[in-house]
Amino acid sequence: MLGSAARVEWANRMRRIALVVLVALLVLPASWTGTAAAPRHWQEVRSTADRFTVQFPGRPELATGAVSGKAGAVQRRWRFTIGANESYQVVVVSYPPGSLPAAPDMTFYGRLVGAYAHGSQSRVRAQHATTIGGHPGAEAILDDAAGADFHQLLLIVVAGHRLYTVVSAGSGRHEASADALKFRNSFRLLKR
Repeated sequence: MLGSAARVEWANRMRRIALVVLVALLVLPASWTGTAAAPRHWQEVRSTADRFTVQFPGRPELATGAVSGKAGAVQRRWRFTIGANESYQVVVVSYPPGSLPAAPDMTFYGRLVGAYAHGSQSRVRAQHATTIGGHPGAEAILDDAAGADFHQLLLIVVAGHRLYTVVSAGSGRHEASADALKFRNSFRLLKR
């Protein structure tokens, strides 16, 4: 049996351990404690004017404006941001008829992906051809050019006189995350 001084010391140690555990549970990030992230509230965005539909993990903001240096071109951007490091967006640029190639090839898409990478200060890790609604396009994975933990999943497709850019970005293995893939896979071109 423990003497009374030993019992008091043992009880004090147990209190300190309990306090340390409680503080650790309050301070550790949710991902370390096994707590699930807040659920996403996926919702469809459908633009009949721009002929597409996509699922966003929340309600995106819409911005519209002219494209600098491209007479007659109009850009619409739907964007939803989660925190400081995760975003989902669809950009549709409507050009005057005849401004885009009728049958774009991978050389054309390679230049677009390269221009996007340059503008976003990224480097292309992987790129391949894809088809969206019967239209050829390109998909790419991009990493931050400075080596930061920031990755993007990019989809670009031309349909008629519209250029569609679908991109999600975030840290970790965002480009392979369930949310990035759900967003990308939900993008559809609508029939006329």
